[in-house]
Amino acid sequence: MPNRAIPYLKAVVHALCLLPALMLLRMYFNGTLALEADPVNYITHFTGNWALWMLLGSLAITPLRRLWAGLSWMMKIWPTMLDDLKKRKFIQVGLAAWTILLVLAVTSPQRVLRAMGGKNWARVHRLVYLAGALACVHYWWLVKTGVRTPWKVTAVLAVLLLVRVGFAVGKRLKTRSVVAA
Repeated sequence: MPNRAIPYLKAVVHALCLLPALMLLRMYFNGTLALEADPVNYITHFTGNWALWMLLGSLAITPLRRLWAGLSWMMKIWPTMLDDLKKRKFIQVGLAAWTILLVLAVTSPQRVLRAMGGKNWARVHRLVYLAGALACVHYWWLVKTGVRTPWKVTAVLAVLLLVRVGFAVGKRLKTRSVVAA
């Protein structure tokens, strides 16, 4: 971090340290502090918890600085990684597949499903088919010309997708025959 940014960062940190006091003032003025069973006890625990987290945050600065210094080599590699991403299509496709899988992982927990609603969650999770196709394309583009290793995973994906299409068509035909009867 440049030295000229440190005074600004300190000002932001000091302003953030006032946040607990501002929260307590807001609770006082809107009356929610008076609704606590024991307001003095609440204030004591509230400020104590904030003080503990601030202490832990300040203790984390040195390890983070040392870790950041240890990762400074990444800043030199980053531009070359971006150049590779621009030049090589297989990296772009692989990154797209990985991004879809990341979205699926983030949206997989039950609480996220409830928050999104079942239909929206299902729409997002249908992207897994696209991720599978992109992963196969990535694999084909990754290997050298003439190498046929990716055909196995591509064949398995094709069979799995065709089975799903078959189930969907069968379900639709069954629904139509029930409606017609």
